[in-house]
Amino acid sequence: MILASKRVVDARARERIQSIYRRKSSKWVYRFIRWGIVLVLFPYFRLRCKGAENLNLNIAGPVIVAPIHRSNFDAPLVAGIALRPLRFLAKEQLFSNPVLAWLFASLGSFPVRREVTDRHALRISEDTLRAGKQLLVFPEGSRQSGPKVKGVFDGVGYLASRTGAPVIPIGIAGTEKVMRSGGRLPARPTVAIVVGNPFYPPKDRMSKFELKQFSDTLHQRLQVVFDEAQQLTEDFLNDDLRTRGSAQNPSNSRRRR
Repeated sequence: MILASKRVVDARARERIQSIYRRKSSKWVYRFIRWGIVLVLFPYFRLRCKGAENLNLNIAGPVIVAPIHRSNFDAPLVAGIALRPLRFLAKEQLFSNPVLAWLFASLGSFPVRREVTDRHALRISEDTLRAGKQLLVFPEGSRQSGPKVKGVFDGVGYLASRTGAPVIPIGIAGTEKVMRSGGRLPARPTVAIVVGNPFYPPKDRMSKFELKQFSDTLHQRLQVVFDEAQQLTEDFLNDDLRTRGSAQNPSNSRRRR
């Protein structure tokens, strides 16, 4: 017997989440948290970023921000590099605690039920994009692991087709190593973010076949920027090792001279 999943956030709570987001105070909460991310997390993770202009300078209007998902730190780090405020789709379990629900709502998040087609979340997503805002959606769905993009859902393509919003793929490397097994504090891996070029859906609504092609293109572009991000972290670590080696063996540098 298959039991229906329990609804964590009911309709009344969803409307309250939207009401919290619309408050003026929520803008200040977002700015405060974002600057905390920039001032604390960026140096802590020795963040390396490439292509931020694709997100901040080269595009205006509605945008679907589509990053790799390997850690709970992915969305905050992307919000840190984005000069425009982002809205986020987040699993509804994160809104079960009233305090956290207020915080996530203030930051622009809204709940989505993963196990069914959540029409309420889709409507908010479409309204967000039609209002000319940026929406962050993880194309892989839930958190994944490993250096390869195993697949993407058609949700990003569906929203792009419905609203005409371009999609910006973002590769994030290093965040998967943040939470160590048994560790009390986050580890300190080097994190790299690579923001790809935006690409646009067809002007007309996509057929199922075109939607599949669009998702395949997103899959490929995600892998490209993910590979670049992983290479950035490797290059940094190699440079760091060489620098430490030279500092520990100054006689070697003198002999080279």
